[in-house]
Amino acid sequence: MPNETFAWLTRIREVEREYHSAQWATRYGLQAAQADPAVLALLDLRVRDIRNAADRLQGTYIIRLFAQFEAALRAFIAAQAKRQPRWAEQLIDRVGNLGRIPPDMRGKAHTVREYRNSLVHVNAQAVEPLTMREATSRLCTFLDPLKKMW
Repeated sequence: MPNETFAWLTRIREVEREYHSAQWATRYGLQAAQADPAVLALLDLRVRDIRNAADRLQGTYIIRLFAQFEAALRAFIAAQAKRQPRWAEQLIDRVGNLGRIPPDMRGKAHTVREYRNSLVHVNAQAVEPLTMREATSRLCTFLDPLKKMW
């Protein structure tokens, strides 16, 4: 059902829009807090807390973005009545095989997974960071060919 792919692509893009909204709010919140630190007193926050949130915002939203992508892949596998792989790496490969997704698109989805892993897991391999736009684009590009089957 083509609407399924479209719905998941929309959800992934919504996470990117939420990121930009949070980035905007954090930027203006930081400016307000620097101008008048008393605005943070009610919440028991410091300017440093807002700055830390701003610095970590992209990583937080990359994790959310990948969670939506992984949920989409699991929904696709379920719709195909196939066995669910346990790990995200296997999940990407299984959907890639079922959807005949080219290896370069799979590789780009894996780079997002690897970046997400570097943010989540303490012992993960260090990887080149991705921007939110790059991550969204790579994941949506991977899902797009599934419109023909789903």
